Amino acid sequence: MNKFILYFSLTLVLLAQTQNPIDWPSLADSPWPMIKGDPQGTGRSKYVGPSTANIMWTKDMPRGIVHGPIIGYEDILYFGTAGISPDSNYFFALNPDGTERWVFRTEKGYPNYGAAIIDKDSTIYFPSNNSHIYAVDKNGRQKWKTGSLAIGLKSILNISKEGDLYVSTYLDSMLIIDTEDGRIKYKKYIGENLNANQFAFSVEGDKLFYVRAIRGSGDNSFVGCMDLEGNIIWEKEARYSSEGMPIVDNENNIYIIGADSSRVIISFLGASGEKRWVYKYQKFTRYHTPAIDKYGNIIYADWVVLDGKTYTSINSLNNDGDLNWSYVIDHDTWYNTDVEGQITVDAEGKIYFGATREGYFYCLSKDGELLWKLYLEGNDFDSSPAIGSDGTLYIGSHGSSTAQGQQRTLIAIKDDPNSVIDEEIPTEFKLEQNYPNPFNPSTTIKFTIPNVGDEYIRPQQTSLIVYDILGREIKTLINEIKVPGTYEVEFDASKLPSGIFFYRLQSGDFTQTKKMMVIK
Repeated sequence: MNKFILYFSLTLVLLAQTQNPIDWPSLADSPWPMIKGDPQGTGRSKYVGPSTANIMWTKDMPRGIVHGPIIGYEDILYFGTAGISPDSNYFFALNPDGTERWVFRTEKGYPNYGAAIIDKDSTIYFPSNNSHIYAVDKNGRQKWKTGSLAIGLKSILNISKEGDLYVSTYLDSMLIIDTEDGRIKYKKYIGENLNANQFAFSVEGDKLFYVRAIRGSGDNSFVGCMDLEGNIIWEKEARYSSEGMPIVDNENNIYIIGADSSRVIISFLGASGEKRWVYKYQKFTRYHTPAIDKYGNIIYADWVVLDGKTYTSINSLNNDGDLNWSYVIDHDTWYNTDVEGQITVDAEGKIYFGATREGYFYCLSKDGELLWKLYLEGNDFDSSPAIGSDGTLYIGSHGSSTAQGQQRTLIAIKDDPNSVIDEEIPTEFKLEQNYPNPFNPSTTIKFTIPNVGDEYIRPQQTSLIVYDILGREIKTLINEIKVPGTYEVEFDASKLPSGIFFYRLQSGDFTQTKKMMVIK
């Protein structure tokens, strides 16, 4: 079993919360008219994410989440529904603590699971499966919606430097939409099998890169470059490719998962479309998109066969196409480790990704070592997570589109400054005697939550509550989901009289109570 280090010192947490931006032009903080955008599709975050699977809170979004959440000013979370509704459906804005800010209702019961985007005045643009694109202001009021568009099921939007919205149709064309009023400014035929994929912008913002592919259709795939009006500058043929978007580095080199004579990752020189290098891999999934970390390494998912058994692997290539490392996900079946969504990398190079079907969510170090994995309790994950400015990682998941009442479909994870060193996942519950005891005015309570008989990390709903001698609740010190590990909590009794008090730990089915004494 991989060691799971729950310790994350307070000093490191404070450093992570400082969150200095990265000098990486393709993160597009400026001059792009969007906030926290990624118009080059790098999968990069400018913030440091969690090193431990410490769950701050979970929320039941009954119809699940496919794309999102995305994060706006003040770390507000935005996302649409994944499931079908009998009459209408919704798009949500939540505060960073998971409380509801507002809900926008769309007219029909089709899901709203396309990828949203936010501009600098906090207008949110999102596509719906009812074939419209909506613009909603920061208070949840509709600004406009388009007419019916052939934008497909998983359409993804992007914004140009000029502030226009770019979207591809499900069939063959590019649409340019005016963000002031939602009218179509321009429509240009690009070619068959454009398939509502996202366009990636060049770093300068004057070109677009695209993929035309439907894997399994028997048609050849194409990767191309065009100007902002859809005039094709170059287009290269591939045998087939993933329908994920091309990703662009700071020198306008683009990378796609595709195939010519063999299965390869192909790097193109953006200016001319010539190949820089190819790297052979085993197999790819339909929507998977690689990522580029802060060092310029390309991070992608692959399959590997070991002793006749198929596994999923996460690999790192340097910018010249040489393998840095490969992490093999050990599980009974590749089906539960298959990665279709985009990988996310944080400002330290840590790597976050989830299994598409009924699997797990993972965090690797920049060197490909497993830091933690978290069971998603049967939910699917096929998008990418988001990292807030305070280092909180938000994971959206979903069940079947027809399933109602889905649970734990939004998870917030953040390093806990109260965590202490524990090199092995503990195997026993333990509530220790507070220290000092008796005390005045404060004391420390230490407790341990074990893993419950499984290889993966199973979180537990945990409470730690202080009572007086009559059984009246004095203070709730903890009431949240905790992953296995050892924790310390400080209790301040400066406002209490001298006397005997009790503290009770409840985690899952475990309950234990101990006595403590305040002396003044």
